[in-house]
Amino acid sequence: MEQEKRNRLILNLVFIVFGAAIIINPAGTVVTVLRIAGLVLLIMGIIGILKYWKADPIDRNFGRMVIAVLEAIVGLIFLASPRFIVSIFPLVMGVVILAAGLYNLYQAYKLKQGGYDHWKTGMAMPVLTTILGIIVICNPFSTAILLMRIVGIVLVYKGITGLIMLLMGRDLPGR
Repeated sequence: MEQEKRNRLILNLVFIVFGAAIIINPAGTVVTVLRIAGLVLLIMGIIGILKYWKADPIDRNFGRMVIAVLEAIVGLIFLASPRFIVSIFPLVMGVVILAAGLYNLYQAYKLKQGGYDHWKTGMAMPVLTTILGIIVICNPFSTAILLMRIVGIVLVYKGITGLIMLLMGRDLPGR
Protein backbone atom coordinates (compact mmCIF):
# COMPACT_ATOMS: atom_id res chain seq x y z
CA MET A 1 0.00 0.00 0.00
CA GLU A 2 2.83 2.39 0.82
CA GLN A 3 4.45 1.60 -2.52
CA GLU A 4 1.20 2.53 -4.29
CA LYS A 5 1.01 5.84 -2.41
CA ARG A 6 4.62 6.60 -3.25
CA ASN A 7 3.97 5.81 -6.92
CA ARG A 8 0.89 8.04 -6.98
CA LEU A 9 2.84 10.83 -5.28
CA ILE A 10 5.58 10.60 -7.91
CA LEU A 11 3.05 10.45 -10.75
CA ASN A 12 1.20 13.54 -9.49
CA LEU A 13 4.48 15.45 -9.10
CA VAL A 14 5.43 14.46 -12.67
CA PHE A 15 2.04 15.75 -13.88
CA ILE A 16 2.65 19.08 -12.13
CA VAL A 17 6.23 19.50 -13.38
CA PHE A 18 5.46 18.37 -16.93
CA GLY A 19 2.29 20.50 -17.05
CA ALA A 20 4.20 23.56 -15.82
CA ALA A 21 6.91 22.95 -18.42
CA ILE A 22 4.28 22.81 -21.16
CA ILE A 23 2.63 26.02 -19.92
CA ILE A 24 5.95 27.87 -19.79
CA ASN A 25 7.48 26.55 -23.02
CA PRO A 26 5.03 24.47 -25.09
CA ALA A 27 7.15 24.06 -28.22
CA GLY A 28 10.38 23.36 -26.32
CA THR A 29 8.71 20.76 -24.15
CA VAL A 30 7.22 18.97 -27.14
CA VAL A 31 10.62 19.01 -28.90
CA THR A 32 12.21 17.46 -25.80
CA VAL A 33 9.49 14.80 -25.60
CA LEU A 34 9.93 14.03 -29.30
CA ARG A 35 13.68 13.64 -28.81
CA ILE A 36 13.15 11.26 -25.88
CA ALA A 37 10.52 9.32 -27.86
CA GLY A 38 12.89 9.24 -30.83
CA LEU A 39 15.67 7.79 -28.73
CA VAL A 40 13.36 5.17 -27.22
CA LEU A 41 11.97 4.21 -30.64
CA LEU A 42 15.45 4.01 -32.15
CA ILE A 43 16.66 1.74 -29.33
CA MET A 44 13.55 -0.44 -29.58
CA GLY A 45 14.01 -0.68 -33.35
CA ILE A 46 17.67 -1.64 -33.08
CA ILE A 47 16.88 -4.27 -30.43
CA GLY A 48 14.09 -5.66 -32.64
CA ILE A 49 16.40 -5.84 -35.65
CA LEU A 50 19.11 -7.57 -33.61
CA LYS A 51 16.58 -10.07 -32.21
CA TYR A 52 15.43 -10.84 -35.73
CA TRP A 53 18.94 -11.62 -36.95
CA LYS A 54 19.92 -13.54 -33.80
CA ALA A 55 16.83 -15.76 -33.96
CA ASP A 56 16.90 -19.15 -35.58
CA PRO A 57 15.88 -18.67 -39.26
CA ILE A 58 12.84 -20.88 -38.66
CA ASP A 59 11.65 -18.67 -35.77
CA ARG A 60 12.18 -15.33 -37.52
CA ASN A 61 9.07 -13.18 -37.82
CA PHE A 62 9.27 -10.84 -40.80
CA GLY A 63 6.36 -8.72 -39.51
CA ARG A 64 8.26 -7.96 -36.31
CA MET A 65 11.32 -7.08 -38.38
CA VAL A 66 9.29 -4.58 -40.43
CA ILE A 67 7.93 -3.00 -37.23
CA ALA A 68 11.44 -2.80 -35.79
CA VAL A 69 12.75 -1.07 -38.92
CA LEU A 70 9.83 1.37 -38.88
CA GLU A 71 10.46 2.11 -35.18
CA ALA A 72 14.10 2.83 -35.93
CA ILE A 73 13.23 5.09 -38.89
CA VAL A 74 10.61 7.06 -36.93
CA GLY A 75 13.05 7.31 -34.03
CA LEU A 76 15.73 8.72 -36.34
CA ILE A 77 13.26 11.23 -37.81
CA PHE A 78 12.20 12.35 -34.32
CA LEU A 79 15.84 12.72 -33.28
CA ALA A 80 17.01 14.43 -36.47
CA SER A 81 14.21 16.94 -36.91
CA PRO A 82 11.86 17.26 -33.93
CA ARG A 83 11.22 20.92 -34.74
CA PHE A 84 9.98 19.96 -38.19
CA ILE A 85 7.57 17.43 -36.66
CA VAL A 86 6.35 20.11 -34.23
CA SER A 87 5.91 22.56 -37.10
CA ILE A 88 3.78 20.26 -39.29
CA PHE A 89 1.77 18.66 -36.48
CA PRO A 90 -0.70 21.57 -36.04
CA LEU A 91 -1.34 21.73 -39.77
CA VAL A 92 -1.92 17.98 -39.97
CA MET A 93 -4.29 18.19 -36.98
CA GLY A 94 -6.15 21.06 -38.67
CA VAL A 95 -6.63 18.97 -41.81
CA VAL A 96 -7.82 15.98 -39.73
CA ILE A 97 -10.28 18.16 -37.78
CA LEU A 98 -11.57 19.75 -41.00
CA ALA A 99 -11.98 16.34 -42.66
CA ALA A 100 -13.88 15.01 -39.63
CA GLY A 101 -16.15 18.07 -39.65
CA LEU A 102 -16.86 17.77 -43.37
CA TYR A 103 -17.55 14.05 -43.05
CA ASN A 104 -19.98 14.67 -40.18
CA LEU A 105 -21.67 17.44 -42.23
CA TYR A 106 -22.13 14.89 -45.00
CA GLN A 107 -23.63 12.44 -42.48
CA ALA A 108 -26.07 15.13 -41.26
CA TYR A 109 -27.02 15.83 -44.88
CA LYS A 110 -27.68 12.13 -45.40
CA LEU A 111 -29.98 12.20 -42.35
CA LYS A 112 -31.91 15.06 -43.96
CA GLN A 113 -32.19 13.13 -47.22
CA GLY A 114 -33.37 10.10 -45.27
CA GLY A 115 -36.28 12.09 -43.86
CA TYR A 116 -34.93 12.23 -40.30
CA ASP A 117 -36.88 15.06 -38.61
CA HIS A 118 -34.13 16.15 -36.23
CA TRP A 119 -31.27 16.35 -38.72
CA LYS A 120 -30.60 19.98 -37.70
CA THR A 121 -29.63 18.80 -34.21
CA GLY A 122 -26.95 16.63 -35.77
CA MET A 123 -25.64 19.59 -37.77
CA ALA A 124 -24.36 21.80 -34.91
CA MET A 125 -21.23 19.87 -33.93
CA PRO A 126 -20.09 19.19 -37.51
CA VAL A 127 -20.41 22.91 -38.32
CA LEU A 128 -18.36 23.83 -35.24
CA THR A 129 -15.80 21.12 -36.00
CA THR A 130 -15.45 22.34 -39.59
CA ILE A 131 -14.99 25.94 -38.43
CA LEU A 132 -12.41 24.81 -35.87
CA GLY A 133 -10.53 22.89 -38.57
CA ILE A 134 -10.44 25.99 -40.79
CA ILE A 135 -9.20 28.14 -37.89
CA VAL A 136 -6.45 25.64 -37.06
CA ILE A 137 -5.36 25.43 -40.72
CA CYS A 138 -5.33 29.24 -41.08
CA ASN A 139 -3.46 29.79 -37.81
CA PRO A 140 -1.85 26.45 -36.92
CA PHE A 141 0.92 27.62 -34.61
CA SER A 142 -1.08 29.89 -32.33
CA THR A 143 -3.82 27.30 -31.93
CA ALA A 144 -1.25 24.57 -31.27
CA ILE A 145 0.43 26.65 -28.57
CA LEU A 146 -2.95 27.43 -27.01
CA LEU A 147 -3.90 23.75 -27.08
CA MET A 148 -0.58 22.73 -25.52
CA ARG A 149 -1.03 25.29 -22.75
CA ILE A 150 -4.51 23.94 -22.07
CA VAL A 151 -3.01 20.43 -21.85
CA GLY A 152 -0.40 21.83 -19.44
CA ILE A 153 -3.07 23.43 -17.27
CA VAL A 154 -5.05 20.17 -17.20
CA LEU A 155 -1.93 18.22 -16.18
CA VAL A 156 -1.09 20.68 -13.39
CA TYR A 157 -4.71 20.57 -12.19
CA LYS A 158 -4.72 16.76 -12.26
CA GLY A 159 -1.44 16.63 -10.36
CA ILE A 160 -2.54 19.11 -7.70
CA THR A 161 -5.93 17.47 -7.15
CA GLY A 162 -4.25 14.06 -7.03
CA LEU A 163 -1.81 15.32 -4.39
CA ILE A 164 -4.63 16.85 -2.35
CA MET A 165 -6.60 13.59 -2.46
CA LEU A 166 -3.49 11.64 -1.52
CA LEU A 167 -2.65 13.95 1.39
CA MET A 168 -6.25 13.86 2.63
CA GLY A 169 -6.06 10.07 2.62
CA ARG A 170 -8.84 9.72 0.10
CA ASP A 171 -8.80 7.75 -3.06
CA LEU A 172 -10.15 8.95 -6.38
CA PRO A 173 -13.45 7.43 -7.50
CA GLY A 174 -13.03 4.38 -9.66
CA ARG A 175 -9.66 3.33 -8.19
